[in-house]
Amino acid sequence: MKVECVREKLERAVSLASNVTGKDLSLPVLKCVLLIVKNSTLIVRSTNLDLGVEVRISVKTDKEGVVAVPADILKNFLTSLYNDKKVFLELKDSTLVVTTNHTKTQIKTLSHDEFPSIPVLEDATAISLPATKFLEGLNSVYYTASPSSMKPELASVYIHKENSQLIFAATDSFRLAEKKVKIKNLDEFPSLLIPHKNVVEILKILDNTGDDVELHLSDNQIALKQGDVYITSRVVDGVFPDYRQIIPKEHTTEAVMLKKDLQGALKLSNIFADKFNQITLVIDPKKKVFEIQTTNSDVGENKGQVDAAINGEVVEMSFNYRYIIECFQSITTDSVSLGLSSGKPMVIKGVGDENFLYLVMSMNR
Repeated sequence: MKVECVREKLERAVSLASNVTGKDLSLPVLKCVLLIVKNSTLIVRSTNLDLGVEVRISVKTDKEGVVAVPADILKNFLTSLYNDKKVFLELKDSTLVVTTNHTKTQIKTLSHDEFPSIPVLEDATAISLPATKFLEGLNSVYYTASPSSMKPELASVYIHKENSQLIFAATDSFRLAEKKVKIKNLDEFPSLLIPHKNVVEILKILDNTGDDVELHLSDNQIALKQGDVYITSRVVDGVFPDYRQIIPKEHTTEAVMLKKDLQGALKLSNIFADKFNQITLVIDPKKKVFEIQTTNSDVGENKGQVDAAINGEVVEMSFNYRYIIECFQSITTDSVSLGLSSGKPMVIKGVGDENFLYLVMSMNR
């Protein structure tokens, strides 16, 4: 192997690929990026066996070849270069020689024979979606998925089609988020579950621009292609819970307030929350009071009020602070509405936004 690369392009490709290198000590080659030089193209590939990524860049090729290089070493080296526009790569025996105008470095490589292949789904069902809308859907809900893999369907983001909308949903059984995204000319879209940990990496890798993302779907894999980036992920073989049946259709109490006021009051109250992050909402429409109470036997207690438009019945319910505060990253409106009924989950929405819904289960006091 002997090639000449544009530093910025090589640095970007290695940085993207290094996001999904594996940590499996029994297969050290997973800590590497695979560099494949072929037909004036450098393919930078990585995988953790659950998720795979390829980034292609154009290069000047003197000699084709394949090499597996420790991802962290190569990434850190390239990001430390700031005054070089060109990078020259040459494989000599089992050493990758990296040369610029200001430095010459030798990096020990690993045998590429054990590097796993990445599924190619180009013949599978293909669907093209605007990247901004697809990533908006994932971003709006992924953080509510379960971090535990005990129930794979709960440790996933569920995507399905409903009329002309893609519906993104995720839940860990304590809270739930649903985002509706309207897609023009969306004819078919089979329901699928993408593992939460893979969604996190997909969001890091794909570019949130006006470019489309091309999805290729098969029974147990999904591939996403955007420009020179190709990602493959396994999909979960399971059934997502019928979450619509737990969303309250009516509320006995509703409160509307500025999002920033509620955020500020919640952050202040959390200073005095207990180890379970418990806060108590006390809402009295007659007295026009929306109060957040927290108590910690080791620290003290706090009662904070928020200016709000309130109607309905008196209600007092406790919730996990973290489960409430996290949803604001998905709400783009200035005001939020909270719908509450004793014994039922609280529903949070942006005022005037019917495309995002967030549900939080109450805690036993």
